[in-house]
Amino acid sequence: MNLQKTKQSGFTLVELLIVIVVIAILAAISIVAYTGIQNRARTSTGQQLAAQVESKAQAFYTVAAGYPETYAEFSKISESQLEGLASANFKTTVLTNAADGDQGKSISYEKCGTATSTTADGVSVNIVTGAKISYWDYSKDAISTKTIGTGC
Repeated sequence: MNLQKTKQSGFTLVELLIVIVVIAILAAISIVAYTGIQNRARTSTGQQLAAQVESKAQAFYTVAAGYPETYAEFSKISESQLEGLASANFKTTVLTNAADGDQGKSISYEKCGTATSTTADGVSVNIVTGAKISYWDYSKDAISTKTIGTGC
């Protein structure tokens, strides 16, 4: 009997497992990095919307001598009155209540300080002296709030 050794080519099971583990580690690292980038982008969007609303509220304050009580009051001042005061288009930013999982697409605006003022006619008027603008910060996984004016 003549026994010949034949050389078989291919990968062993251990080699295949090592390659699979390395690929899994690389995939896990890239998924975590991608999620972090998405969260920073969503937070940045919220910050930009909050900055737009703040700019519009400051412009409203310049024209009306007080901050708006609600977002609906932004429409009481016309575009022509605000021209040159706020860089963003006054009617485009929409505020909504944040639904679960949709926090980055909405911001909230609420008044937080009032004062009484008397007009030239002798009429007492309540003026909003401050406001809170909030957005969802995905990096902190919490609500971030910016206050403007006084009384907050």
